[in-house]
Amino acid sequence: MSLPITAQSADLERLPHHLGRYSTVWHHRLMLAAAGVYLAPHSRVLDFGCGSGMTVYQYRDCGFDAYGFDIANFVELRQPQDISLFRFALASTSREIADYRLPRADYRIGFDDATFDFIFSNSVFEHVQDHELALREIARILRPGGLSIHVFPARYSLIEPHMFVPLGGVIRSWQWYRLWAGLGVRNRFQRGMAAAEVARANLRYSQTGISYPQIKKLFADARRFFTTVDLVPQLWTTGSLRHPIVRIPTVGWLYSRLNTVVLWLEK
Repeated sequence: MSLPITAQSADLERLPHHLGRYSTVWHHRLMLAAAGVYLAPHSRVLDFGCGSGMTVYQYRDCGFDAYGFDIANFVELRQPQDISLFRFALASTSREIADYRLPRADYRIGFDDATFDFIFSNSVFEHVQDHELALREIARILRPGGLSIHVFPARYSLIEPHMFVPLGGVIRSWQWYRLWAGLGVRNRFQRGMAAAEVARANLRYSQTGISYPQIKKLFADARRFFTTVDLVPQLWTTGSLRHPIVRIPTVGWLYSRLNTVVLWLEK
């Protein structure tokens, strides 16, 4: 694949000892290598939805010029001056913000145009409230020829991975959440809560915390800003027993709608 971030040879064995082969960096580079793409030394990388910042630090430990973006500041800094590596959509650092929706006009990733070679996110796109706007901003800060990969749970996941409610990302009603709460279904933050309280919390979360995109709509939005838009579940499962199976078109299609979406974007 002819991209500015392509190198002639892989150096997958040269990860810092403390990361090992099970880090996000290792997995990403294994995925890219399977597609014939290698990040050149010092490539500029963005973690979209960086959370604690751990993966940003992993990439920097591997010699990449890595940065992070999130809607609010949850970063666990190694040292105070590292704050310059991160950008946030909200000024507040509270972890108790109940509704992260932003006015469309205020949403901007705080980096200059054409800054990054590689942008990725893990389990973030299911929380994005305006996918078209997010894709536009990602395209804006991605360099021509750059690559972006986004991995997130599928809309029709049999078990919604945040609430653990069966089909909880699709059937979003108090009655449905109350049924499963009554059967004992809770996440780790809901232990000890009454069933009705759990149902109310899940309903609010379904309205403000998650917004699973439909693949058809997501593709239509992405094609406005990227030259290549594809689903690559076989890359996400590289190295696992599922890898050969998801290469079968029908299986890959089902995997991307019932389990995990792996969105590949080239600018």
